[in-house]
Amino acid sequence: MVSIPLFYIHLKLKRSNDREPADKMYSAVVITFLALIEASPSIPNRARIIAFITLFYAVLVGQFYSSNLMSFLTFPDPEVIPESFEELSNRDVYTIYTMHVAGSTLDMLFNETKRESLLRIKQHMTNQKDFFKCAESAVFSPITVCIDWPVIMDFTIARNFTLHSTFNPLLTVPPVSSSNSFSVALQKNSKHFESMNSIVGSTMDTGHFIKWKENPMDKLKHIGSKWLKETSSELYQKLKS
Repeated sequence: MVSIPLFYIHLKLKRSNDREPADKMYSAVVITFLALIEASPSIPNRARIIAFITLFYAVLVGQFYSSNLMSFLTFPDPEVIPESFEELSNRDVYTIYTMHVAGSTLDMLFNETKRESLLRIKQHMTNQKDFFKCAESAVFSPITVCIDWPVIMDFTIARNFTLHSTFNPLLTVPPVSSSNSFSVALQKNSKHFESMNSIVGSTMDTGHFIKWKENPMDKLKHIGSKWLKETSSELYQKLKS
């Protein structure tokens, strides 16, 4: 839109040997929009410099629009990943495994729940006692979920499925059943409750728990990556592909 008044000024004030346009405002509008739609406008000599700038801008805008339109029309819609038990329960196409330990909190949750979403998941899920196979299924099988404890899954992935430190072959969602992965058990009415509560609160606020998790994770990723490259196993080849 800025080009229109610039074209008008050039056509109105600048002198040239070519024939003066009859309707200068109409010419300014037509030249600008024909350039934007990649047509072939007739450009007076008096407006060649501003026309060159406009055509260059039109090429950039046209290429950007065309490439984005082509990507939109040809690229498939990304898979919407369920991020809660409720969303997962409505996706019957998913194969669901759980890291199963008899009597664990996860086992008790599905055995005693009355929530419809969890009951629907229970009907389709398969208990997997081998934690490695549960993670492997989620990594290599499409539309497959492994319901687990983050403290176990994170270390399993770091130790067995890491090509390099920034590589994460599995999309994980935040814990949906519990936000606590660490607790300190004390006797009822323990005299240490207040002091322990203060210490735990301080370490959480300062990020110590996060750092204590990141340090062994980085170490396990380094060990796991080195082991995968040295063995060149089928697992390594599948991860590379």
